[in-house]
Amino acid sequence: MDGAVTRLYATRGDSPESQALEPSNISLFAVSPTGELAVATGCEYLGDARCGGILARMPLSGGAPREVLPDVKLADWLPDRKELAVVRRRRGHVIVEFPLGNTLYTTPGGVNAMRVSPDGKYVAFASNPALGNDAGNILIFDAEGKQIASAGPWNSIQGIAWSSSGAEVWFAASAGNEGWADQIRALDLSGRQRMILRLPGITRLHDISRDGRVLITKEQWRALMPFKGPKDSKERDLSWLDLSALCDLALDSQSVIFTEIGQAPGQDYFLYLRKTDGSPAVKLGEGFTGAVSPDGKWVLSVSAENPSRLVLLPKGAGDAKTLPGQGLTQFSGPSWTPDGKMVAYDATDGHAWRLYVQDLLGGKSRAVTTELSSVSPDETQPVSPDGKYLFGRDLERKGYRYPLDGSPPIEIAGLEPEESFAGWSGDSHSIFLFSKARYPVKVFKLDVSTGSRRVIKEILPEDLVGLDSVFALRVSRDEKSFAYSYVRSLSELYLVNGLK
Repeated sequence: MDGAVTRLYATRGDSPESQALEPSNISLFAVSPTGELAVATGCEYLGDARCGGILARMPLSGGAPREVLPDVKLADWLPDRKELAVVRRRRGHVIVEFPLGNTLYTTPGGVNAMRVSPDGKYVAFASNPALGNDAGNILIFDAEGKQIASAGPWNSIQGIAWSSSGAEVWFAASAGNEGWADQIRALDLSGRQRMILRLPGITRLHDISRDGRVLITKEQWRALMPFKGPKDSKERDLSWLDLSALCDLALDSQSVIFTEIGQAPGQDYFLYLRKTDGSPAVKLGEGFTGAVSPDGKWVLSVSAENPSRLVLLPKGAGDAKTLPGQGLTQFSGPSWTPDGKMVAYDATDGHAWRLYVQDLLGGKSRAVTTELSSVSPDETQPVSPDGKYLFGRDLERKGYRYPLDGSPPIEIAGLEPEESFAGWSGDSHSIFLFSKARYPVKVFKLDVSTGSRRVIKEILPEDLVGLDSVFALRVSRDEKSFAYSYVRSLSELYLVNGLK
């Protein structure tokens, strides 16, 4: 990736040369034994330098892809070379189908790796309970839906492949206080585990050949966080450690809230505040995401240690406060009502995602929507400045204004499913939108009543080498300030012999 569209390349193990395949803007899922490719067209950014999109089949020799199924995150071939196993999003959940059409696993969280065994009897995948997090468990299922074996939990999982014999699943993972995956481990069908290899830095496992050669990449990921205010002639970088993920821009645009993840904090997620004048960042505490209160005194955080817990972190002196859990199993997209008396968030009870509001003075949470599509942790669900609406998406990914009083939702005309939310305008009549993997990134202002839109900004980092995606963006209500996070991903591909 270099800020342009994603390209697919072919290379031989005995040659340093690579050949670009056509068409562009596709990403590889798997290669069949006969050389047919399962690919994603459209390349929807999923995080960790991965793409999903419309599942399609195409020959390795070239030719136009034949589209099969939309909204697919992962796919792999069964050994008969006619059928595929897939991981896809459907009606607010992530499902594993083995083969396509036979659902054997459903989760409100995520699945970030999946492979079918060489004999086609089993499928192994990485189940990630928390959205936007590669921590989780390795699971092996048969085609009847029976769980055969499991391993975990791991702090990070980056890739799965079956051994050449089909007796084991190999996977890249990390444990203890480590950050990203740095080990290759094995799990057999009886549940036994063993260590195969450990390497410094981020390791991703891609595939294992029939003769036992192992395809891995060594990854370097960095998330930068530029900001530009009304008096700035150019953007300035406010990132702190190796992966600074923007969570919120204060109403006065004088500070940003962000989470640090990756190698520096290890297995933890820490929430930071940094003034936009470039002053050193202040660590507020442990947290996966957060939102600043209207008075600027508190940050509402989703606990990284326990995503079923909401915590109020003071920006200054004081003690953190935990809000009642309300029996919900995971929170995302926290925000505040304009008067600061209530909070709103996206949450799941383990079965369905909905938007909730909750009184800070001990009130119970109240769902203001029916079942919704799960929200990306990078996309907040803030209350409109007039205090009347929450932004959300139904199970078909259509955008709506959901009234806090529980009255019927109002569809937002002109909103595309792949566009991400970046804030409300000050008059509550418009929202700001962007697409994550299109460069330059165009930021639109969309009238929620009429569907009319116009471009208000274009974003393109100066250095395009390894440019992956803009994954979080916040625009101030007066349109004069903005901050965003983008990922730079650099990889080295290795073909490893002799691993056993």
